[in-house]
Amino acid sequence: ILHQSPVPFTLSYRTNESPYSIGKGFSDVFHPGWIQHVDSVLSATSGYKNNPLLLGYFIDNEQGWGEMKLLDLLPDQAYSRKEWMKMLQMKYQTVERLNKTWESSFNHWDEIEKTTGSQLTLYPKAQTDLIGFEEHFAAQYFKTIVHLLKKYDPNHLYLGCRFTRVLKPKHILKKAGKYADVVTVNVYSLVPIKADMEQWYQQTGKPLLIGEHHLPLSSERQLPPKYRCFSEDERRQWYPEYVKTWAEMPFSLGC
Repeated sequence: ILHQSPVPFTLSYRTNESPYSIGKGFSDVFHPGWIQHVDSVLSATSGYKNNPLLLGYFIDNEQGWGEMKLLDLLPDQAYSRKEWMKMLQMKYQTVERLNKTWESSFNHWDEIEKTTGSQLTLYPKAQTDLIGFEEHFAAQYFKTIVHLLKKYDPNHLYLGCRFTRVLKPKHILKKAGKYADVVTVNVYSLVPIKADMEQWYQQTGKPLLIGEHHLPLSSERQLPPKYRCFSEDERRQWYPEYVKTWAEMPFSLGC
């Protein structure tokens, strides 16, 4: 259908449907097997690289970037957990130096390696390193995807990972903006709020696309979602208002 359609289109792929999934839409991104898996998935894009109607690619959807708690997700033997330890050992050299900074009392690196994010909340001064690790993890995720996507299709846009509406931490958005051509956000509201969307633009530095929005019809003809539904007249009012409001923002690409 897409090859025959005269209408411009986008494509979506997922990288987290594999043995390397760790939950919340994330994968063990430092695992060589995950990188090979992404390479295999995105190799399909080579068939579209010369298609003039393709706008670009969404990779993954609505992951838990807002509250990652990576160390609570990662299995003990995860490559990403080993990368966390590598970061700490390069920075501190010894457990004693780490303890001094964190104001902790670990005896061995093995203890630290198995510590969860919830346990580390006991050490407020460890949070800087946790944020650094999240940033490192996000960079590995985004740069792996853009590298492998452009390997097979250098001609179209990487439209990002389709964030949910609530603004994500700055260190995550910084990496998304560095590697994605466009940042996509799913915005379920009556209209996009300019002050909110400006923050997305300022923190990523990239044009914004709204990937999902919805005014569900209040009707016996469909199962209602768990949020507000609208009459036909209300939908006629609010749908154009949504698009108009969004189109007037200078960083908007569409919805």
